[in-house]
Amino acid sequence: HTLISGYQFKEPFKIGKNELLKNICGKLAKAINLKSSQLEKINYAIYFIDLGLIGIPDKILNKKDKLTDKEVEKIKRHPYISKSLLTDFPHFENILTIVQSHHENWDGSGYPKGLKEDSIPVEARIIHIADSLTSMISPRKFRPAFSMDKAMKIISEEKGKKFDPELVDKLMEIIKNG
Repeated sequence: HTLISGYQFKEPFKIGKNELLKNICGKLAKAINLKSSQLEKINYAIYFIDLGLIGIPDKILNKKDKLTDKEVEKIKRHPYISKSLLTDFPHFENILTIVQSHHENWDGSGYPKGLKEDSIPVEARIIHIADSLTSMISPRKFRPAFSMDKAMKIISEEKGKKFDPELVDKLMEIIKNG
């Protein structure tokens, strides 16, 4: 279990997931020739993207059944909560936008701001697709892990909608090449 500021996450797979997330993000960043300073921000932001979940009641986070619309809206607040928890610390200034934007969708249907395409920081777009993949291939309280084939099929179907088309193509190449 991960302990952050006195809060104990209930999902022990989080630490291993973060390492996998860093690995996938690193490969995507390299595939699109991102600067090392941008990859450094990604690697740093990864550890804080879900910090805002401490503001979401455990009964929602640990629910095994489908979430209600009201519960989904509460979970959608976590990027704002994450950002607000980091705002008072100057050391985190360069990752605030990335942390807040990691659930924005390419077509503008994401949250919290409904940003679209290139208005979403590339670092957040990379985290978004990598986080989605790692979430799909990890077991959850409400479902078993998806196979890599099923996860990549879902990501492919969301190309140009949820995910940056270039990143989907690069991720497909990375997965195909092992």
